[in-house]
Amino acid sequence: MKNLKIALFLVIGFNTLFANAIDKIKLDSYMNVLEKHNKIMCSLAIDSCGVNIYSRAIGTANVNKKATIENTYEIGSITKTFTATLILKAIEENLISLDTKLSKYFPKIANADSITIEQLLRHRSGVKSYTAVDNYLSWNTAPLTQKNILDSIASYTPDFKPGIKFKYSNSNYTLLANILEIIYKKPYSILLKEKITTPLKLNSTFFSATPLESHNTCHSFKFFDKWRIEDFTNPLITIGAAGIQSTPTDLNKFFRAIAEGDILSRKSFVIMTTIKDNFGMGIIQLPFMKSLGYGFTGGIDGFQSIAIYFPTTKISYSLLSNGVNCILNDVSINALCAANNVNYEIPAFSATSLTTDILDSYCGTYSTPQLPIKMIISRKDNMLIAQGSGQPSFPLEALTNETFEFKVAGIKITFLPQEKSLSLLQGGASFILKKE
Repeated sequence: MKNLKIALFLVIGFNTLFANAIDKIKLDSYMNVLEKHNKIMCSLAIDSCGVNIYSRAIGTANVNKKATIENTYEIGSITKTFTATLILKAIEENLISLDTKLSKYFPKIANADSITIEQLLRHRSGVKSYTAVDNYLSWNTAPLTQKNILDSIASYTPDFKPGIKFKYSNSNYTLLANILEIIYKKPYSILLKEKITTPLKLNSTFFSATPLESHNTCHSFKFFDKWRIEDFTNPLITIGAAGIQSTPTDLNKFFRAIAEGDILSRKSFVIMTTIKDNFGMGIIQLPFMKSLGYGFTGGIDGFQSIAIYFPTTKISYSLLSNGVNCILNDVSINALCAANNVNYEIPAFSATSLTTDILDSYCGTYSTPQLPIKMIISRKDNMLIAQGSGQPSFPLEALTNETFEFKVAGIKITFLPQEKSLSLLQGGASFILKKE
C-alpha cells in the first residue's frame, strides 16, 4: 500500500487543440501488445472536458473471467484522496478544524496532545505506519477489526516529534477515517456514499469489508510463469488509507469534480493542493510535459493505480491494474501521449529462452557481508524466481543467457558461473554475492 511515486516528464511541448483526436487504433494496438506478452492486466480511461474519449480493459478480472470496463479494482492509497475530501467537507461543515488535536478522539496515541488534523493529512504526525512494522504481512489478511488496528497504532513508538518533518504513514489516514466515524456517528462506507459517490454519481465506487462478494470486483495477480492470485488485505485494517474499490471512469469524474468545485469549495481545494514536502492533503502534483496535474497513486497486494486531472488541458486519466509485470509509469506516459496526440513507440517485447539445465545451474543461495539478507534463486518451470530472505519472491526475466531482470523494481542480476557468484544491481548500487 505504499504510495507509488510517479514522474511523467517529457521535454517536448504539446498542443491541447488535438486532445479529442486520440488515435484509438494505435492505443488499442499498444494495449494488445501489453496483454499478449503478459505485461499488465488493467482497466484505463481517458476523459477530455468531462467526456470519455478512450476506455479499455485487458487481462482477467478473476480466474478464467475476462476483465471489462465495468469491473472494479482496489485503488490502494488513492483512497486517501477520498478520506482527505471527507475531512475537508467536515471542516466546511464546522465539525472539525485543521488545528483540532488528535487527543480529542484518540488520547492513547503517543503525542496525541500535539498532533493536529493537518499533520495527519500531511503525514507530519510522527505516528508510525502499521504497514512498516516487521510482521505486517503475517496479519494483513487476518479477520481483524478496526479496534485491533487502533490498539496496534497506540502501541507504536513514534517515529519523530509531531510537525518536524514528513514521513508517509498509512496510520495517519486510518486515524482520520475513524475520526470521521466518530464525528458523524456513521460508518466510513456510508459517509463515502452520502458525501461523495451519490452526489457525483460514482456508481461503481464503494468501501466494503468484504468487497470480493461483488461479482464485478477483481482479484489481484502476480506474474511468475503465469498470473497467480495474490492474497487480499483485509479492508478493515486499511480503512481510510486503502480499501476503496472503483473504476477508472469513476476516478476521472472524482478528480475532475475536486478541481472544478463540484464537491469541495475553492478554498478547500487550495488548501488540499498546497504542496509541502512534495505532498498536499491526500493529493500530489503529477507533471506531464508542460501541464501540471493533481492526483494520486496507489499500490496494495497485486493492485497498482494512478489517477490524474490536468486543469489546464481538462484531461483526466486513470489506470487501475490488478497485475503488473512492467513499469507502470511507461504505460501511463504512452497513454497520456495518445491523449495529447503526441507520438510514442509500441515496444517489441522479446524473451530469451533458456534450458532448464542452465536455469538449474543458477539456483542456490547467494550472500555478501555487505547486505543483511541472502538472495535465494530457484526455478519454477522455465523461469527463475528470486527471493531475499524474509521477503516476497519475484520472477526474473531472461535478457541474455546470464543476465536477468525484475523490471518492476529496477533489479538486474547477472550470473557469474565461473566465479560461482552473481552481480546484483538496483538503484545504482552494485553488489557481488557469492554462492554458498
